[in-house]
Amino acid sequence: MTSVQVMAFVGFIVLCSVPLVFALYAIRDRKTRKKG
Repeated sequence: MTSVQVMAFVGFIVLCSVPLVFALYAIRDRKTRKKG
């Protein structure tokens, strides 16, 4: 693999993981913050 392919692969993984991490944080936020 060339360095360009590695960079593209890493960028793809990061782009895919960002929404997942954001969703996990949102779910955790909802559980901790209970609406009165």
